[in-house]
Amino acid sequence: MKARIREYQGSDRTAFVKLMEQLMDYIVSIDDLKRIRRMPEFGESYTQRTLQKVAENNGIIYVAELDSELVGVVVGTIPEQSKEDQLEHVPSKCGEVLELVVKAGYRGKGVGTMLMNKLEEYFKENNCNMLGVGVLVPNKNAHRLYSKLGYKDRSFYMTKDLQDQE
Repeated sequence: MKARIREYQGSDRTAFVKLMEQLMDYIVSIDDLKRIRRMPEFGESYTQRTLQKVAENNGIIYVAELDSELVGVVVGTIPEQSKEDQLEHVPSKCGEVLELVVKAGYRGKGVGTMLMNKLEEYFKENNCNMLGVGVLVPNKNAHRLYSKLGYKDRSFYMTKDLQDQE
């Protein structure tokens, strides 16, 4: 499947909101601790915050379009490394993948890989020497894709349900 990859435009906002809602619905469905939810206001609120992060952190959004339909999106930023970070980490310029979502029905057809490749080009053009992406552990499909693209496991955030101790 050969989707057209291009930069996000303001006219994509409605489709972008829907894709973010679809992604969150998927994350809710795989959350084994049932701690994640999507309230009705989520899509608009999250979209606004994401656009702000992109604007403030040298970011970019690419969309995948097929027959004038948005079927995927990837969001990346290049935040500045703080002085505090430099006390603990080697100075670097790290690109962050904030979101990758491919519309149901188009997954597993290479759209996510095309979006990630385009985002990685952007990071290289901006002299990033590292890339990072967070993945919820139950999201095996995302983990598999990122592993295939050369990403390595780096850290885990662990949780414990204290109410499940009885």
